[in-house]
Order: sequence, then structure tokens, then C-alpha cells
Amino acid sequence: MPSTSQPISQANTGETPYPVKLLLVDDEPEFLKLLQRLVSKESRLAVAGKASTAEEALEVIPKLAPNAVVMDVNMPGMGGLKGAAHILRKFPEVAVVLMSDTRERLYSASAREIGATAFIPKKGLTAEVILQALGTTPG
Repeated sequence: MPSTSQPISQANTGETPYPVKLLLVDDEPEFLKLLQRLVSKESRLAVAGKASTAEEALEVIPKLAPNAVVMDVNMPGMGGLKGAAHILRKFPEVAVVLMSDTRERLYSASAREIGATAFIPKKGLTAEVILQALGTTPG
């Protein structure tokens, strides 16, 4: 089993670079807007960009240079799990947090297996939950 990605921090100092630049990936436009609003209210997070598929995320990561990707598991095309695996192979410096509104136990285990930083349920999602998933806050 591959190890999970490391929390976001500066290699030499161990300090988190704020704001953490996020690429938000979800095929549901309304949820993507909600997620963007949620993230934009937190000064320690910034939206670097948005994508509606894992394939689109892979295309924009080199241009946007996010610190992390917050991605839905259930999307058309290759989907979030396969997309996360590709992102982690191609861009190992980028943390990946997967999210879903279904099958939390199954996806949590799968996220760990591919090396994602974390899996978080969409229900009850907050900016603080994202920060904790990224390992940028105690808790």
C-alpha cells in the first residue's frame, strides 16, 4: 500500500504556506459554487481554479500550480479515484483530498490505498474540515 501524501508544509521550515491554493474539482456546478464560496471565506485558503472532471484537473494543474486538489470521487470520465492516482503520480508535490456524499467507508479506504492525503464526506463540509484534512491545523 503506498503511503499517503504528506501534509502541506514548507520542506525546510515545517510551516504551512498560507493561503493554501486549492483546485476544486466536481461535476456538479452548484456544489462547485457552494464549495468556492465556503473556501473564499477562509483566509488560509484560496481558490486557484475549478474543474469539472479529473481529466480537466490534470490539464490545468501545471498552469494553476495549486498546493492541493479537493476532488469529488463520483464524476464522469476517469472519476476521482483514478484521477487522484494520476495526479499523485504526475504531480507528487500536490496534495489530494477526495470527497463524496456516498460510501464513506469504501472511499476512505480507497483514498488511502492510492495515497490521497484524506477523504472527507461532503455532508458537513467546512473550510476547517478541509484545513484539517490537509494537515494544516491541529486536530
